[in-house]
Amino acid sequence: PDGEVLRINHPDGTHETFTYNELGQVLTHTDGKGQTTQLLRNGRGLPKWRQDAKGQTITYENTTRPFASSP
Repeated sequence: PDGEVLRINHPDGTHETFTYNELGQVLTHTDGKGQTTQLLRNGRGLPKWRQDAKGQTITYENTTRPFASSP
């Protein structure tokens, strides 16, 4: 897919960046502080897990409901 937002520049000089899979779904988001959140998706494109910049992981069931988390 085309047209995804790759970078947002903020007036304070910071920026956010995004990466996507071939379906146009967000895989990573890096915020203005340089902290990256990652998403791993299953074959249907639904999230399997999400890990934030501090290493906290949230695992999802076959839906988008959180199933478990770890510090």
